[in-house]
Amino acid sequence: MNRKEIHHIFKIMKLGQRDIAINNLYKNYNKVIINIAFSIVKSKSNAEKISQIVFMKVMQLQSEKIPEHHELNWLYTTTKNITIEYLRKQNNFFNIDSIYNIMDSQSEIINLINKDAFNNLINNIDDKSKEIVSMKIFSNFSFKEIGELLRIPHIIVLLKYYKSILIIRKTHK
Repeated sequence: MNRKEIHHIFKIMKLGQRDIAINNLYKNYNKVIINIAFSIVKSKSNAEKISQIVFMKVMQLQSEKIPEHHELNWLYTTTKNITIEYLRKQNNFFNIDSIYNIMDSQSEIINLINKDAFNNLINNIDDKSKEIVSMKIFSNFSFKEIGELLRIPHIIVLLKYYKSILIIRKTHK
């Protein structure tokens, strides 16, 4: 992920060259959008559908609503909100906390503890830490990328992630 690159893409879009901008955005950020959605829905096919919805929303943006700053954060937040809305439409009842429950994953954490213990543990971690752990495990974002997306220093991301891992390890013993 590159801040200058995505800023340039949105700038081109704002100048009226939407086709070029959308193609560049898709080529360079579709996988990121799918990974963000997947970290919530835990389904590749649903994450791909959500990615299409995100790109449709971007294409339909009125010129004055196209972000001029923090475009990566805007893209992350938009994807997250569309994903949550997608889940709400799929399920008549949707619990926001369920996006942080870990289902099937071959991550290092699942190797450390069983799924039920992790689900119980993650409920005791603050929402920001849940989000960080989820983004790191499911989307494999770097700490720097997570920090940029969440607008917090990457050192805080690193500390929250490893603090959560330590809690998980202590609970597992």
